[in-house]
Amino acid sequence: MPPTMSLVAFKDAMSLALLLDHSVWSSFGYPWLQESATGHLGSLAKDACAALSRCAFGRRHGQRHIELEGAVSYGRVLREVRSQLATSKSIDALLVPMLLLSYTANSQQSQHEFDIHLGGMVALLQATGPEPYQDPRLAKAFSSCRCMLILTGIISRKRTFLEEVEWLHKSWTSDEVSNGQDRLVDILAAIPGILEDMTPLEVQLSKRAGLRQSLQRRIQHSLGELQAWRRRWATTFPNPTKDVPRTKPPTFTRRELPPEAKSLLVYESFERSAEFSLHSAILICLLSLSKSIVVPDLTSWEVREARWHEMLISDNRNPLPDVPMIARGLGLRAVAIQIVRTFEYQLQHIQHHQERALFWLFPLGLAGLILIEEPLWMSTIEDLRRASQGDRGYGEGPDTVVPEAAVSAVCWSRNPDLTSNEAVGSAHCFWYAAQGGWKKAERIWSIHP
Repeated sequence: MPPTMSLVAFKDAMSLALLLDHSVWSSFGYPWLQESATGHLGSLAKDACAALSRCAFGRRHGQRHIELEGAVSYGRVLREVRSQLATSKSIDALLVPMLLLSYTANSQQSQHEFDIHLGGMVALLQATGPEPYQDPRLAKAFSSCRCMLILTGIISRKRTFLEEVEWLHKSWTSDEVSNGQDRLVDILAAIPGILEDMTPLEVQLSKRAGLRQSLQRRIQHSLGELQAWRRRWATTFPNPTKDVPRTKPPTFTRRELPPEAKSLLVYESFERSAEFSLHSAILICLLSLSKSIVVPDLTSWEVREARWHEMLISDNRNPLPDVPMIARGLGLRAVAIQIVRTFEYQLQHIQHHQERALFWLFPLGLAGLILIEEPLWMSTIEDLRRASQGDRGYGEGPDTVVPEAAVSAVCWSRNPDLTSNEAVGSAHCFWYAAQGGWKKAERIWSIHP
């Protein structure tokens, strides 16, 4: 480029283009992120989006001055949000700017500021109630916010107010078909409270039989809701997938594929793939919790391992008699494999679909924990993760501008140092809560460094 020419005039457009081209952002934030960038959700949301895009662009490309411009814009928007919270009578529209500010804080690797933003969003939602967010202009942003808060509850093992009936999506609409992911998040919303109430069981299960039975009933209720959702989904979409033979080697890896991945799993739409993946992740969560409760002696690792292995390879029977059969003939290993194969489809199609995926790495992370002793599947998961545009450089450096990075950092590593960025994430936190599986993971990672 001649020295007299400059791209300075295009830097804001380039920053926004990078943000909107980001595969995770474009699906997780659809359509409110795009509408924020164009000003359709107000000038404050537009300014917050610009601040995020500058911070992300500057950090990713090592342009410190652009990153600083984003930080200055972030501070200006933050002051305006505070002013409107104190003076405005209509504060529900501040949810989108606050969401974007939280992501900007995360992009700057400021966990303290991010936690403050989460607390601010909780206070905002509790002050306004759920009704304002049924407005189509805010409904999708509220859905994204709800996912963040629920996953944060899973990590912290603290229940959230979002499990209350008035905050559930089903309380505001009877449309089961076009809101499949939102209805699944209704089921996921119960898990933080279950985790919190499970804490006393870790002391001595045998002396807390009443609590164990109560928790098991709640888990069975959630499993029943999940089963009902799956039946409705299967009735509405009788043939959502098909297996297609591979005509050329996969682009995401040069390593050997597992036998079950020799063909491609293709969905009728990207939305169906996101629904199936989330459904499968919730199934893994609930059955893991149930398994921890029904085993009479939590200190007997051998008994728990035997029951867990039985559940993984189950073919035509229910390994947990007091848990409803979700998918007859489908053990958790098969569920995890379907998640991985679904992720490959999503990776190939996410740039071509204007549809939502409220969770990106969370299902893949849980699948990896099920398949952790299978080297072929673990290498496939790692290669898929590395091939993901939204996961590029994830947990390996400053490029952490991913919505789920703050609450679902499911990065795969066989490093036994569980305090490293690569080994910390909501799936692992869940696994610790539901399975007590750190010792198991440490043993496996030490065998396969």
